[in-house]
Amino acid sequence: MTIRSSLLALTSPRPLSRTSPAVSPTPLRDLRVAICPTVELRRQRAVTDCGLLDTPRESRFDIIVEMTRDLLGTRSAAFSLIDSSRSWRKSRIEVAGQEVSRVDSLCSAVLEYAAADDAAAVPRRLLAPVVAKEPGLPSSRMLVVPDARIDDRFSRNPHVRGPAGIVSYVGLPIRAANGERIGVLCAFDSRPRILSELSRVLLTELGALLEIEVQRTVQRRHRLGA
Repeated sequence: MTIRSSLLALTSPRPLSRTSPAVSPTPLRDLRVAICPTVELRRQRAVTDCGLLDTPRESRFDIIVEMTRDLLGTRSAAFSLIDSSRSWRKSRIEVAGQEVSRVDSLCSAVLEYAAADDAAAVPRRLLAPVVAKEPGLPSSRMLVVPDARIDDRFSRNPHVRGPAGIVSYVGLPIRAANGERIGVLCAFDSRPRILSELSRVLLTELGALLEIEVQRTVQRRHRLGA
């Protein structure tokens, strides 16, 4: 058995238990009100400064996104940048459309929950069931949604109820060199999934690779005087 097939076997999806409780989290609308506008403007400036918005697809990002889908065993994966009004996909595998409105974006929700956690805008006891802080990355948050259909935050989302049919979702914030969260590496599927500990580790490592590529882009722009 190859290393690749071994990883795929270890990360195969596990069905949700019929007795799995529904999540009772903080509504997104409450988080958006709580997030400091100055902090968000600083984050948006970092998105612009990275120089990736509205640029062509690149194999160096596509490879990481494809690995994310394959190693987590999901239907789809993407690397999205979140600006003021949209979630724009720099790379996507089995995902329709280049961008979606930020209001409806699950990837935007990843950043909003992380920002609210940073600012202590909501009680940590409410975030604890749905946000994982990865070892070695204390300022990074992973949002895991095993079944969006029974999650009050997302059950009415058009990407859950509509043609996209997103049921399970996991998203990891991607940071610029200055620490600002500029986007999200995500994977999602049309069936419920429990994310294994190994899958969490793999996604964290893939996110680190993605951040290296983002930093290389910024360094290249600086060398060229852009």
